[in-house]
Amino acid sequence: MEPVRFERLLRWLPARRPHRLAALFVLTAIACWGEPGARGAASPSLPTAAAFPDDANEPGPVLEPAAPPIPLPPDSATAATPSAPGAVGALARPGPAPSQLVGHVAQKLEALSTWVKTHQGELGFALRDLGNGRELLGDGAGKALNPASNEKLITAAVALSELGPDFKFHVGVLGKLDAGVAARLVIRGNGDPTFSYEELRGFGERLVALGLSRVTGDILVDQSAFDDQYTPPAFDQQPGEWAAFRAPVSAVSLDRNSTTLHVFPTKPGQLARVEFEPPGYVTVQGDVHTVKGKKRDHVGLTLKPHGLLLGAQVSGDIPEGETVVHVTRRIDNPEIYAAVVLKRILTTLGVTVQGDAKRGGEDESVGSELVGRDSAKLSELVPQLGKASDNFYAETLFKTLAAEKRGKPGSAVAAADVETAWLKSRQLADDGLKISNGSGLYDANRVSARTLTRLLEAAYLDPSISRAYQDQLAVGGLDGTLRTRFYALRNRRSVHAKTGTLNKVTALSGYVFGPEQETGVAFSILVSGTSAHAEVRQRMDALVLEISDTLWAPKAIALARR
Repeated sequence: MEPVRFERLLRWLPARRPHRLAALFVLTAIACWGEPGARGAASPSLPTAAAFPDDANEPGPVLEPAAPPIPLPPDSATAATPSAPGAVGALARPGPAPSQLVGHVAQKLEALSTWVKTHQGELGFALRDLGNGRELLGDGAGKALNPASNEKLITAAVALSELGPDFKFHVGVLGKLDAGVAARLVIRGNGDPTFSYEELRGFGERLVALGLSRVTGDILVDQSAFDDQYTPPAFDQQPGEWAAFRAPVSAVSLDRNSTTLHVFPTKPGQLARVEFEPPGYVTVQGDVHTVKGKKRDHVGLTLKPHGLLLGAQVSGDIPEGETVVHVTRRIDNPEIYAAVVLKRILTTLGVTVQGDAKRGGEDESVGSELVGRDSAKLSELVPQLGKASDNFYAETLFKTLAAEKRGKPGSAVAAADVETAWLKSRQLADDGLKISNGSGLYDANRVSARTLTRLLEAAYLDPSISRAYQDQLAVGGLDGTLRTRFYALRNRRSVHAKTGTLNKVTALSGYVFGPEQETGVAFSILVSGTSAHAEVRQRMDALVLEISDTLWAPKAIALARR
């Protein structure tokens, strides 16, 4: 509520003290409850919630918060005043959290802890005051547990710190063009996870515009920026999974190293039209029939490696009408994926390609680039980690860290060394820290709740990454994997966090801010050993809601004292 409107309403309050106090409480509660977003809100320039589809493995209940707390008398001994920066060059800290926060949250923590023990699980919890750097509460805070996708908090922080928010990827096609003829073409990249089929087709059109009419040799893919271990660590724990979240990682990737089946219905009794995009990489066997009278499709798709390409077996049926079925799956080996597709593009554009699609071209001079483009800034890409929980982006940034900081070819082992060294050099890591991959997928990593809250504090105080790091997190009730959780707090925009879900792991870590970020805490909740995700989330969310309500109570106090 705007201060001017609040002041006007004050004049209409009853004169008698008991009635005036009751009305004042209602008015201050309304003002606190409907306050628009704090400075920690997501940047307006970021994609909307629709741009970040909810992770099917991370559904969340919509919980209503408790009513705003009754304002307590101000305590001069604990009045919030900004403290000095935590380190040289660091941002100023917010004011310390109110003294009653520990007591309020302890009850919710006890309920969560009891439930976890009853279900033979393990709990790691830490609550850290951004105002003074103190750990306010802990329960198994130093225990190294599987963080699931909370591992992406580390990957995002280290990538922003070591590469810089303005870092850009680059993809280009290199070669020498003489009278419309190229002896070979080389596609080169340094790990761009955003490069798409549409952009590659644009490259083909630009090459034709430059006069290209024939390629006498091969179309090569220079994958030398990364090693040839395309499958990230621990991903082999589920080798038969073809979902796109398990896509391989390469220096030159295309459409997140996935392919999409499109099935178009025709007339009843006829074969449906089956296409894969990008074209040219998948060979198709089998048929899908168009049928009358059915409401749902029954399209079957089985993929199998076919050399360095991919084979697909399709089956089933699709109802008549205008509804097109789309099925996206990962590819198996990305080594020559982009070259196969570029060859197909150039051929359809009338260019004669006499050679094959192969890996190579590391010796091609950088100065011979014919077409190319830079990606968006890293600060614009990391929301794919925090908001969308995208494993492919996370694993690609993981290897990019290795390539840029340890030298090419970037490997997962070197990337783990970079992240571990970054944490230890800042005294953020507890014993038991283990980093194997950058996404948190599968049974790969171990980290403590205390390490994550220290990391969150360090990122908050670092002026070079603070804004980008906060903006990449999901905002409760508004976007990303939190858009259906903390919905009643959406106007506060107080919860900025990263979710995490595996078969027997549920995690939530991030920030809770008071109004205008005058106060704030970092929290981490890691629960392992139980697959009762919905029940765990209900108790997690109740705890975080209690933090938010308590941090917002000083707003009501300040208004009441006017």
